Amino acid sequence: LIEVVKKKIDNGVSPIDAIIGTYGVDIIYDNVIECRVRLLSYVSKHYQVDLRGVSKIIKPQRWLPGRLLRPS
Repeated sequence: LIEVVKKKIDNGVSPIDAIIGTYGVDIIYDNVIECRVRLLSYVSKHYQVDLRGVSKIIKPQRWLPGRLLRPS
């Protein structure tokens, strides 16, 4: 998903909006967390943005085995 975020930023989307507007699905919860960490790490290394708000927006969803639900 980093390549998707890079392309969005190259096309004029702000780094924060690029992350917020990117969606991914994985059946293994650890992969979801690793992906979020990689996205936030990439943006924080290459752009000057306040990631505190972004990390709240892309916080982990509630996990049930076999299902990913929206937070309550």
